[in-house]
Amino acid sequence: MVKDLMTTHSYPLAGTLRVGEKKGNRPTSLNYFTVHEDSHTSNDVIETFKRKFGENPKEVIIKFLSDEPFKVDYLRYAKSRTSM
Repeated sequence: MVKDLMTTHSYPLAGTLRVGEKKGNRPTSLNYFTVHEDSHTSNDVIETFKRKFGENPKEVIIKFLSDEPFKVDYLRYAKSRTSM
């Protein structure tokens, strides 16, 4: 369970990275990351990404906000309360 759940922050989604693109109706795999403008990704984010990583980056730096980002805890609900 996440400690201090009430004090954790929810960070907004700034953009979407992709490793492929659509050509017509078919998806095509790429060997580099791309960023396109969509509902989550503004043009400013795209320009900043390209300045930092270049036009066709093969590596990007990812920082997780938790030491265990893939750890999942399951909670059991009993009469409106949780128990481990």
